[in-house]
Amino acid sequence: MPESTQNYLRGYSESGRSLCVGDVRSFDAARGLAEVTVKNRFAVGDWLEIIHPSGNHNVQLTHMETADAQAITVAPGSGHVVWLPLPESAVGAFVARYVAEPGNEPEVVVTELSASVLASEARQSIVE
Repeated sequence: MPESTQNYLRGYSESGRSLCVGDVRSFDAARGLAEVTVKNRFAVGDWLEIIHPSGNHNVQLTHMETADAQAITVAPGSGHVVWLPLPESAVGAFVARYVAEPGNEPEVVVTELSASVLASEARQSIVE
């Protein structure tokens, strides 16, 4: 149910698992770094999911630079561009920051109402 993940106080959908933090735009072979347009704050030490049509993978961010090769620890948010140690194959990917470390995602709590909805949807798919 998409409406159950919409947060009207923040104005965006929230999965509880990750948050989109950027887009990989290009790769600089001389630096060995990928250019990322920042959408939301993230920092060195964060676990990131690189989401790409060729496959997704997880990385813990160990280093980040500005365009002029200055090491930084935080990408403050929208409007910034940073350079990350990602492979050239990551160009075109979305970058998401895990809210919890991979494998330690918050458990989904099934309430009586959501269990009822799930059961109803299951019955409907059997009928179809």
